[in-house]
Amino acid sequence: MTYSTGFGYDFPLRLADINHDGRIDVVVHSVSYQELQIFLGNGDGTLTAGNRLSFAPYVDFYEFDVGDITNDGHPDLIIPSLQGPGIFVCPGRGDGTFEDFGGYSLSSDPTSSVLADVDGDGLDDLVVAHENPGSISVLLNHGKDLPTPVMMSLVEATADVEKVTLAWFSGMERGVQASVLRKAPSQEWNGVGRIEGRSDGYLRFEDHPVVAGRYGYRLSWRAGGGEASLTEPVWLDVPARMAMSLGPWPTPSRGVLRIAFSVDAGEARLELFDTGARRIDGLVVHGSKSMAEHTFGGRQRLQPGVYFVRLVQGDRALVKRAIVIR
Repeated sequence: MTYSTGFGYDFPLRLADINHDGRIDVVVHSVSYQELQIFLGNGDGTLTAGNRLSFAPYVDFYEFDVGDITNDGHPDLIIPSLQGPGIFVCPGRGDGTFEDFGGYSLSSDPTSSVLADVDGDGLDDLVVAHENPGSISVLLNHGKDLPTPVMMSLVEATADVEKVTLAWFSGMERGVQASVLRKAPSQEWNGVGRIEGRSDGYLRFEDHPVVAGRYGYRLSWRAGGGEASLTEPVWLDVPARMAMSLGPWPTPSRGVLRIAFSVDAGEARLELFDTGARRIDGLVVHGSKSMAEHTFGGRQRLQPGVYFVRLVQGDRALVKRAIVIR
């Protein structure tokens, strides 16, 4: 018999008795959709479709395992996720359904995991293979000391003029408190704000105002009464706010164009083009708190015609039109 998962591309699958009825059940993974489909065994070679679990966009995984990692006698789902990175766990209820997932943070990307009692204490431990760098790690199961699964994943990081927007996902409805830390390349980490987890599991922060430049951000966070943890830093480039005004003096001008401009800290390019998009002249300019000036045509007078002056800094540009007459 054939059973449709509705995924289109299924890989891999696992066999286990997840509802304790003595019959083999099937759990299959869709790499494309980042979902798991459960089929419950009927004991006669047929299957009945059960729950479908969705993990996007919080988890990015290829392999998964089924086993009792929470030591309650019920099979759990163990998922090594490249996003985080870390190990996600969905505790089994013993009836074919699973609780919401949480996770354990790891320092490098996990690609697969295997359950085995590697220390001989009767509890299944977790052996994890990592993609970068090529390595394996062993996570020992300490029974009652098993930590509450919490993993902090960065899900949004954007920079605009004078503003940085950040969001992390913890998977916990409450109890997560965090300090947002920021640093410039030549500075130390400093706290710029405190946030708490929301009911949807997200922690959001907006840093405003921020001058143009490159900044690193990370969280120092704790869940409940646990120890403080640090997320991996994310680096963002805050673009400069540009302003440009053109003379020329007088309007139209004769032979020269006098340009007034201003840019924030950092380098920018001031360029002159003709109507055929040919670059006539240009120079590198630097940010200043006050207006600056430059004259095109000072050494060799410009020919009469229409010109375009462009000021470029990063991925932002301003263009003005100017006219030169005889």
